[in-house]
Amino acid sequence: MTEFGFIDSIKNLFAPLPDNGFEGIGDDCSVLSVGGGESLVFTADLLTEGVHFLRTATSPRELGRKSLAVNLSDVAAMGARPVATLLSIALPADAADAWAAEFMLGYRELSEEFGVTLAGGDTTRSLSGLTINVTAIGRAADAHLKRRSDARPGDVIFTAGELGTSGAGLQDILAGRCDTPAAAVHRNPQPQVAEGIWLGSRPEVRAMMDLSDGLASDLKHILDRSGVGAEVAVEQIPAAPGADVRMAACSGEDYKLLLTAAPEAAERLAADFRIRFAIKKSFALQAYHSNNYKLLWMILKRTKAPQILSGDIVAMTFIGKLVSVFVTIYTIFVVAIVTGVVVNYYGQIVEMQRRETAMMFLDKLERLPELSKEDLEDISKRVQKFR
Repeated sequence: MTEFGFIDSIKNLFAPLPDNGFEGIGDDCSVLSVGGGESLVFTADLLTEGVHFLRTATSPRELGRKSLAVNLSDVAAMGARPVATLLSIALPADAADAWAAEFMLGYRELSEEFGVTLAGGDTTRSLSGLTINVTAIGRAADAHLKRRSDARPGDVIFTAGELGTSGAGLQDILAGRCDTPAAAVHRNPQPQVAEGIWLGSRPEVRAMMDLSDGLASDLKHILDRSGVGAEVAVEQIPAAPGADVRMAACSGEDYKLLLTAAPEAAERLAADFRIRFAIKKSFALQAYHSNNYKLLWMILKRTKAPQILSGDIVAMTFIGKLVSVFVTIYTIFVVAIVTGVVVNYYGQIVEMQRRETAMMFLDKLERLPELSKEDLEDISKRVQKFR
């Protein structure tokens, strides 16, 4: 079972239980209305040594910052302001004392940067590596909350910055080059908290999430949840310096925001964003049409990286469910015709074989007195075959 298949099974298992005011599983955060036109959002993220990080390539202070950053990014993706966190950590013997103290200094630095309190948590010892779990809590006006399910046909897609630097950094780290600028970016992600709060306040922004698993993977979540499709122009994916298009599309942990916006307000949104956050090329994808997201995977997985073209806005145009339904019906119709032709052809072949066997049998039956022992055995086998 895949990770997302497991999540779906959990969702189905708990669906019959009362939600107690919480929205269901499916966004970067769970949402709980607290009245007065506001809601709290909750998210949790787990980091495991050997899976999400290498202690030999990451300082404890960097890991403390990163553990918090990836959770603040989820809160920002909802358009909310982070207010508190809970930290639970399982420490092996060689990560106690001085290592743990440095880890907490890094965690505190980023907490102070974004005005987030540490409200509680848990600690325990580990016999097999370091495990970190963080729960982050945010707050937002209900009107500012952004969900993955709100994209509409015709929306424009934005990425709030260039992609691929973290993926390039991971490759450097795995190759033993831990001191490169890209490796430093991978170890020190910067959550787009201010950007998320600002985008949450913009009514033209519809769906939003953060890019943790990569554009090719994460965009699919918006498409699935919103019931729309998109085709990406590979040459317009905003690859960062040092990253090719494939890496920009498929590598993870960039933690840039991915969002859709009403097409009539897209250019104004892009211009305002660049002015406010001083990003020269915040959006760089070209508008195309597609009937479903599967084409996205075919395009993004091309190995040859074409030249990157600069653009003012991201643009992937959705066309919605109608075309997808039409294509599905058309596909079923074609498959049915082809299947019918194949079955009919196979039936004719079988019938010809039966007739040939019958004629051969009759011919040998007329010559029964002349038949050898081998001929009789052959007739017996053929009769058994077609009974």
